[in-house]
Amino acid sequence: MSLQLAVGAPFVAHGTEMRPNDGMVTVENAKWGEFRGCIPADHLAEVGQPKLNGMNKRTGFDHIRFYRDVAFDLSAKGF
Repeated sequence: MSLQLAVGAPFVAHGTEMRPNDGMVTVENAKWGEFRGCIPADHLAEVGQPKLNGMNKRTGFDHIRFYRDVAFDLSAKGF
């Protein structure tokens, strides 16, 4: 998790409960529509910040590929 988000993580994780979160939102509250699982990214890495150009070297998460796959999946479903 980014140091920028780590400070607030205990609050998002509900203290000692340590609910899974991305530094801003719990997984439970982030579910919307068809839940397809979690990704190896915090809230900043989900949108390619800070200034990631492709894959996050620490986690292997590629935000560009992720959103491209989301768009292709939506297109295949007729959206």
